[in-house]
Amino acid sequence: MRTKMLCVMLVLLSFGLTIPASAQTEKEIVNQYLQKYEKERTKKIGFLVLNGSYGRLNPENDYNNFTLRQSSFITDLSGNTEEIDRVYRSKELFLGFGMMISKKSSVTLGMNYWLKMGSSDVGDYNISLNLAAADDEYDYELKSEVQVYGISAQFDQYLLNGPDNNGFLCGFALKANVGVGYYFANWELWDGFAGYNETTGEEEIINGNLDGSTLGFSVGLNGELPLPFAELIVEASAKYLYLNFGNVTWYNSNDEEVVAQFYDEQVGLDLSGPRAQIGFKRYFAW
Repeated sequence: MRTKMLCVMLVLLSFGLTIPASAQTEKEIVNQYLQKYEKERTKKIGFLVLNGSYGRLNPENDYNNFTLRQSSFITDLSGNTEEIDRVYRSKELFLGFGMMISKKSSVTLGMNYWLKMGSSDVGDYNISLNLAAADDEYDYELKSEVQVYGISAQFDQYLLNGPDNNGFLCGFALKANVGVGYYFANWELWDGFAGYNETTGEEEIINGNLDGSTLGFSVGLNGELPLPFAELIVEASAKYLYLNFGNVTWYNSNDEEVVAQFYDEQVGLDLSGPRAQIGFKRYFAW
């Protein structure tokens, strides 16, 4: 009888020791898994972007109307009209850095640089305008070039797919975006151009560049597709950019504004229009 009781006690003691030990081991395993999952879930996802865009400008913008009229007063020494190039297209480079702020949304901040638009020609011209230059010029530089640069931020909302917790894009992604930027314009005109002094109401020779700055806004749709090498993503988008420099001026030594005019109206630089963009992107996680 005593032998049977001893066996039962040993069996119960064995269960009493092994069950808690087994339960503790399982709990540790679950905790380790949860910690690993939580660590993966909270990884930060960033990306680098380099792209170029090509934009269509309104052909009837102020700049084109201004240069068309100015060209009617300029001829070469053979009497042929010398046209100043108008601008119908724009080319832009963008370099940016971004981060995922949720599983389906991201923000990007970067720098915008537009290639020069317009023309700069050297030759012998008759200029029948009220300019400081003589009528017959030798090696005269007939210049009208516009340069644009700025910084911009963009918010993207993924509509289809998106990067995973490790920054990998497993298939085609589609997203909508809105953007805002602050842009600067520099308009370099030929020597001797007579602008309009807003303070005195008289013509004044501009001895420098016309400058302006403004906010720009965009809305668009992007597509992303992973490439089979270097974890690169090719990104293409279509968007509309509103960018209108309504006020570009030059300041004389008296800090008075001098502007370019077209039929007694100040010439602005409206560079708004649709744009097509393509470039490369790379996600990374830490």
